[in-house]
Amino acid sequence: MAYSNPNLLSDVNSGFESGTHTWTAGSNTTLSVVAGQNLGGTQSLRLTPTAAGTVTATSPRVLVTAGTTYVVRMPIRTSAATAGKVFTARITWYNAASGGTSLGNSDAVVAVTAQSGWWLANYGYVVANAPAGALSAALVVTVANVPLAEYVNIDDVYVAPASLIAGNLLSYNTSSMEQDVSGWAITNGTLTKWGGNLLTNSGYNLAAASSTAAGDVYIRLAATVPVTPGVEYLGYVWASSPTSTLDSVLVGLRWYDSGGAQVGTGAERSWSVAADGLGHRLNAVGVAPAGAVSCRLYVRPQTTAAAQSFYFDHAFLGAAPNAASNMLTYDEFSTEMTLPAWTVDGPAPAPTQAPLYLSHPLQDGGYTLGVTPTAPGLISVSLDRLIPATPGQTYKASSTVWFYSNSDPNAIATARVRLDWYDPSGVLVLAANPPPFYSNSSAVTGYGGVSVWSTGKAPTGAAFGKFTVELMHTPATTVTAYYIDNNQWALSDPAYELVVSDAAGLASLSVFAVPGQGVTGTYTLRRVHQDGHMSPVRGYVGDLTRVPFTQSPIVVEDYEAPMGETVWYNLEWFNGAGTKTETLATGVVSSPILADPDYVWLKSPGIPALNTRVLMESAIKWSRAARSTTLDIVGRTNPVSISSKRAGGTSSLSVLVWDTSAHEQLNALLDSGLPALIQAMPGYGVDGNLYLAVGDVDSDPVMDAANVPGWRWTLNVTKIDRPSGGVQGSALATWQTILDGYATWADVYEAFDTWADVLLTE
Repeated sequence: MAYSNPNLLSDVNSGFESGTHTWTAGSNTTLSVVAGQNLGGTQSLRLTPTAAGTVTATSPRVLVTAGTTYVVRMPIRTSAATAGKVFTARITWYNAASGGTSLGNSDAVVAVTAQSGWWLANYGYVVANAPAGALSAALVVTVANVPLAEYVNIDDVYVAPASLIAGNLLSYNTSSMEQDVSGWAITNGTLTKWGGNLLTNSGYNLAAASSTAAGDVYIRLAATVPVTPGVEYLGYVWASSPTSTLDSVLVGLRWYDSGGAQVGTGAERSWSVAADGLGHRLNAVGVAPAGAVSCRLYVRPQTTAAAQSFYFDHAFLGAAPNAASNMLTYDEFSTEMTLPAWTVDGPAPAPTQAPLYLSHPLQDGGYTLGVTPTAPGLISVSLDRLIPATPGQTYKASSTVWFYSNSDPNAIATARVRLDWYDPSGVLVLAANPPPFYSNSSAVTGYGGVSVWSTGKAPTGAAFGKFTVELMHTPATTVTAYYIDNNQWALSDPAYELVVSDAAGLASLSVFAVPGQGVTGTYTLRRVHQDGHMSPVRGYVGDLTRVPFTQSPIVVEDYEAPMGETVWYNLEWFNGAGTKTETLATGVVSSPILADPDYVWLKSPGIPALNTRVLMESAIKWSRAARSTTLDIVGRTNPVSISSKRAGGTSSLSVLVWDTSAHEQLNALLDSGLPALIQAMPGYGVDGNLYLAVGDVDSDPVMDAANVPGWRWTLNVTKIDRPSGGVQGSALATWQTILDGYATWADVYEAFDTWADVLLTE
């Protein structure tokens, strides 16, 4: 079916395949379902006259909505090549679902060709808006001047709301030419409705132009459409040249004032249309100038001979579908008319305006920014125009990168977007801390895509931002071309805030972004280490793996981020069905460090308020007990050994603290009896995170004088796996910080709406 919306007529009354129907015969007409004279399936409905003259049949009613545009298709078959027949396809509107009063008719009249059989030229199409008050409609087939010995068949009858292009200022018939070509005018040519289409589900008809003489064939809208000055408009048609390549087809927009005089400079682009049997989208983009109240879209094939054919269909004129908040122009967003200035660094030539039409919500228009890699490596594609920015404001940059896969799982696109900042003179102020690369692959034949985005705050001194898409063309990928589309740069709330505190030995992540599904479903948060492996992040309910997403922001203090590495965080949201819906990747940050590497962090993974720094007196010496025994066997010289995996390491740690508060803090940590975590700077004897069960401990003064602080703690420890459980409290926000900052509970209630706000602020 060439229409996308479902038929309002039942299969019984559209295709007649059940052998029955509920159509109503008019006067002088007998109805019967017959086989062998079908258009689709095996049967059709025959209208036979009882005397020479007119046959008519009326369909059962279908429910309609007033103001909605409907399209009707009524194919007919004639039994003999008799001239003079006239076919009227009609919609009769009613003000009730049944009964009621007729609100009038919408007709299409066809002069039937003197040929027998199913002929496209004889099919009736009606495009009409349901009038005010309409609740139902019936289709009426009428054929006049039918001889007594002849009959007419109908089959595959269709009625449904028309599939309108969102934002199109053109009527459905002007856009689709389904009923006729009355919405268009032509000079130096003829224009007719022709059976066919250039896009899937775009209908059964298009406009066919034929040149009268070689030269400019001027096709334009018969009537202008209203526009608003200052608004950017897009006009296009899908076109095909059936017999010979047209080197130049001019597509443009002209602006008119209230008196009908042309104002401003029109927008025009010359396109080449190959005779390849394919549909090509031809665009024009322009901003309505001051004084403009209307616009006309035109198409001008530059023909080289008389009787040269040109087809067009699926016409559009409306506001360019750029995001309202996007600070990029429509061509920078979608590359639809001209190729803006982009600079490529890396193994790829200059980008091209590459055709791509996927009918996907993440792909706009018919063209993209095409990048063809020539070797593995990092390819940076930067918009030359710097985008105005205000210091302190957060901006979001986003893009979609498409690629083609020929059933190859190694067709992997790896991309990211970055924001860099420049001063008023165009000098770099701050380079981006971009997020990690996003990757996507497609193991089926067709196009795959990866959506990338990042946010950044314009620093002090910045006047502009630079938009860059980076492609990591890996040696393993079989992608041969990238298609960049849907580029956006807009003011934004921060998606997240990631702060590292050396003093507290933590990375604090606050995620403000909310996925499209809202605050529902679940999420998983993982820390990604510099070697690429991922670790779960501990939250208040335990590891944040598929935990309910019940409030925003998500606030996490990660005390287990290893010392002296680079890390980033990967957040995935899932809907109620368990399907991953969105991903957020933070920028890469350096994890906490210890200014004096002779010190280590001794932490309580579950109670971070107990965390403290201690001085290691000596390197750790480990003992690993055997898990084996030997048994003497009677009659054998040697015993039998029974063994298992050797036990984990045990040791006696000696640490020093030099002031009373540190002494008390360590005592409190050990008093909890909970597992402990030791973290040291790389190269100081502790690799990554070392989790310990602490046994007996001893504390001795370092100095003989009782009034001189300093204690040596000896801890008997055993290596253990990372313990489970959640975090209680915070090392930064404690009850003491509340008491220090607020005189009364009323002050706390006045300052914060939720406890999450307390944690986020304090």
